Amino acid sequence: MAAIVDQLIGGAVALALLLAAGYGPSLLLTPPGLRRWFWLVTPLTGLAVTVVALGWLEIALPARLAAPLLVVAALALGAALHLRGVRPPAGQHRWEQVAVVVLVAGGSGLALLPMWNRPELLSIGPNWDIEIYLPLAEYLKHHATGFSWDNPAGFPFPGQPNPLLWRVNFFDVRWAGLGFSQLHAATGVLAGQEAHQNFSGLLSLLFGLSIAAGFLLLRGGFELNRTPALLGAGLLTVSTPVLHIVFWSFGQHTASLPLLSFA
Repeated sequence: MAAIVDQLIGGAVALALLLAAGYGPSLLLTPPGLRRWFWLVTPLTGLAVTVVALGWLEIALPARLAAPLLVVAALALGAALHLRGVRPPAGQHRWEQVAVVVLVAGGSGLALLPMWNRPELLSIGPNWDIEIYLPLAEYLKHHATGFSWDNPAGFPFPGQPNPLLWRVNFFDVRWAGLGFSQLHAATGVLAGQEAHQNFSGLLSLLFGLSIAAGFLLLRGGFELNRTPALLGAGLLTVSTPVLHIVFWSFGQHTASLPLLSFA
């Protein structure tokens, strides 16, 4: 039970971060076709805002400073918009959003189900990518990525030689993008957890958000009626190819799933 409780806490903190980061930009940028599902749009916008903002901030700042700075800036933007009278759009499809939230919760729970009563806090599947993702998140908490024209993806992390540092620097994922790992590190900073305590929880949250994004694509993009759009989102909840990606700890791939449909 201890393992899954820690993962749930990490997922909840990550969701709060995405809601905070996405609220102000969603008030300003949500297109007319999606305004009726504002509360589904908000965390997806927050995911995009968070990975872009942390990518820039962490060139100069470690995640332990960048994450609180992002939260303060996001809350300040939301408060400023409220003071100017900007509110979520009227005419929300509330019951549709409630139904999708239920599907998201069910999908996220399914993605964490294999951890029920497991004592360890590591990933669900045996994929060795956790040997990169876990130390990478910890190093990002304390080190900025840096930048130069010769190394635009960032510099190797400093520190005493050890197998994990070698693996992070040798199997350098920075050229493929650090969005997931920077979100992972920020979640750990805000939750007061180590990387292994929230890794699967974050993956399950991102899987759940991909269900919401799929619904928005079907309902707002393809303009399907409510019932087929909800049925389509329901099928995503039990999609075995996608769950395979989650269970096998492909962090970068899982982080891209919500944004693919939302884009």
